[in-house]
Amino acid sequence: MKNRFFLFLFSVCLGFLSNPAFSKEKIFFEGDVSTAKVKAQTENKAILLDFTAKWCLPCRWMEKTVFQDQTVIDWADQNIIVVKIDVDDFDGINLKEYYKVNLLPTTILLDPKGKIISRKEESMSSDKFVSWITDQMSSNKIVPKKIDPKKETETSTATNKIEEQDVDDIEAVIKEAEKEESTQQQKDDEQIKISEISDKEIEDEIHAGEAEKMIVPMNYFIQTGLFKSFENAIKYAQQLDQKLNQNTSIISLDKENETVYQIALGAFETYEEASLFNDFLKTERIKGLVKKQN
Repeated sequence: MKNRFFLFLFSVCLGFLSNPAFSKEKIFFEGDVSTAKVKAQTENKAILLDFTAKWCLPCRWMEKTVFQDQTVIDWADQNIIVVKIDVDDFDGINLKEYYKVNLLPTTILLDPKGKIISRKEESMSSDKFVSWITDQMSSNKIVPKKIDPKKETETSTATNKIEEQDVDDIEAVIKEAEKEESTQQQKDDEQIKISEISDKEIEDEIHAGEAEKMIVPMNYFIQTGLFKSFENAIKYAQQLDQKLNQNTSIISLDKENETVYQIALGAFETYEEASLFNDFLKTERIKGLVKKQN
């Protein structure tokens, strides 16, 4: 017989952020995929689509290790554009369908024109992450352009001067466009009856239908302890949550007419993903054992 107790403990992530090897600088591009593609063509850089979710433990592990590694951040700044995509967001659902994402984490590499050149459906260490992208860029002959900040400033200044000279003409065009738009809107109002269904209701309905598709089977977890005392199991689980900022679960097991409490950490699709996270736990001096879900 097996029972599972979940501890929902919200705490500051001490285990990761206190490590000086990790940076608070952001590696992710602040914009959507379309904007990233424009920037990629301008700078001849590859685009990295990082599909993730708040509930994906391997994804969160990469965010707190690989994507906060200062060496990776500096390298990425010169070579690629990284776009984070939450598959539970409205735009993320559409992109997940478009790029046929069925497992998390999924990382897709695009060339500067937006064509898929490679993809990974697994967690990666910093070295493996950089090596994979470097090899793909070399194979596809992608060499980022060297952008001179001084020239960018000069171009921006010249553009501003042109805009100032043409301001009168622009205002005239805007007024004419507003007049035409107003006339067209009056015609549309006479012919079209606006639906009573709100955008939010439509969005909620789409989310409800897509939620079922996002359930990913988790086959493995990490056992980090086994206790006879439930109180001691709770204390240890709290320590893990405080150190790793994860929701630890306690599983009660009946062994030889005696109840013991197993500490379970994480949920992973493959044995390789679980092993990778277990290797990280070793660096934090936490002993773990990869176990298969029954």
